[in-house]
Amino acid sequence: HQKMKVNNMSELNKPSVAADTSIKKTQRLSTSLLVGGTLLLLSQATPASAVVNSFSYVFQAVLTNNGVDPDARGTVGGTIIREGKLDQQRLRVSVARLDTNTLYNLVAFLDGDVAATSVTNFTTGPGGGSSVLYAKYYLLGGRPLPAVLNPISNIRGLDVVNGAGGTVLRADITNPSTFSYSVRRGMDNTGFRPGAGGVLQVGGNRSVTRVTVTATGLTPSTSYKLMVNGVGVTNRTSSGLGNLIIAGPIPGLPLVLDITTVALADATGANLVLVTTGLGIPGVLSTANQAPVVLRAAANYAVLAGSTITSINATTVNGDLGLSPGSAVTGFPPGTVNGTLHVSDIAAGLAKAALTVAYNDAKGRTLAPISVAGNLGGQTLAPGLYKSTGSLEVSSGDLVLDAQGNPNAIFIFQIASTLITTAGRQVTLIGGAKAANVFWQVGTSATLGTTSVFKGTIMADQSITLNTGATLTGRALARIGAVTMDSNTITIPAP
Repeated sequence: HQKMKVNNMSELNKPSVAADTSIKKTQRLSTSLLVGGTLLLLSQATPASAVVNSFSYVFQAVLTNNGVDPDARGTVGGTIIREGKLDQQRLRVSVARLDTNTLYNLVAFLDGDVAATSVTNFTTGPGGGSSVLYAKYYLLGGRPLPAVLNPISNIRGLDVVNGAGGTVLRADITNPSTFSYSVRRGMDNTGFRPGAGGVLQVGGNRSVTRVTVTATGLTPSTSYKLMVNGVGVTNRTSSGLGNLIIAGPIPGLPLVLDITTVALADATGANLVLVTTGLGIPGVLSTANQAPVVLRAAANYAVLAGSTITSINATTVNGDLGLSPGSAVTGFPPGTVNGTLHVSDIAAGLAKAALTVAYNDAKGRTLAPISVAGNLGGQTLAPGLYKSTGSLEVSSGDLVLDAQGNPNAIFIFQIASTLITTAGRQVTLIGGAKAANVFWQVGTSATLGTTSVFKGTIMADQSITLNTGATLTGRALARIGAVTMDSNTITIPAP
């Protein structure tokens, strides 16, 4: 079992000097776009169709050791360049310090797939290392990019698996260690200000985001608001000629990979003048993109508990109701279950087992968590993974979850302690958000306040209480303790 350093590895397919030179030029071009923030000065209104759209993305991710072979290591690097019809892609996977002269398998996790897709088998050299280059575009050299990996932005993760089926190395491509991103797009006229036109440039990396909007044909000497992902970030006043340039790192901008929409609006932010959508990289390369939590046998349950289920007054449960291993379900009638009642039976046991798997999945997510604490009331949140090391509450204001036009957007909340909503508070969904895609993992217990309105699947380790008149579009799933209800309506969300 001989080990060597990375710089001594053998390569399955080494790129040509021309290929490396091409990529270095690409990286320099990407960097210059990001640092320079090049402005396109327009002498007249420019329709979006007249602008040649361009896009570049360069990233590198570390293959982390999974413990099967403590010396193994590796990296994954990729490049995407698009300008008009030109499409160049490059993906290199390099490993070292594996078993020498041994067969391994490279597998990929694509988009929302749960199962892995086999990409290639490779055999390490005498030093235990290997490298493979895939490329889409003949000038880049390397092996042809497999169709299943096109575009490489669809790759969520890469694993190196040994002959026994053990994962030796793993890379999270959605959260690269380094990246740079640059895009240029024409802005579409919404009709609010006929004749207006503009060009948008967005660039950045892990530490900085830059946005440049160059617009013409605006109302002279008038205030306009720059909107990013539906939120106003800065105001500027057009010149006497109706021209406007907004440029630079602007406070309040999200991470560059999470920008999906940039618009120019009137001063109120209500009337859009110009808009550009779909700025996110095609595929899953975004900190916002989470895979859904799969509930399996628990999916049909509106209420599921471990110890007891209790209701008073006219509670309505639209979906199955299950209890395991407890056996005490009270309050039905007068409560109504528009589904199947499972008490201490096999179905309830299977549902509880599935709940535990789903709970642990949500609790164990690590893809680009966003730290939150205390009161979420009054906030508007984009899709993503939100992590609290204590309790969370929705009070002194309602919580808005904005899918930003993506009906598949996932919201996951990791809460170490309790979840509480105060009386009358609401969780509302906009931008195409669905209650079926909202998951609340609660480390202890959850309480919904009187007449509060809540959205999403609550998975509590202990208990869930719905106070008088609270409504839930989602699920109340308690692993160990009780679910307690009072004149509530709980409805499984539509897919």
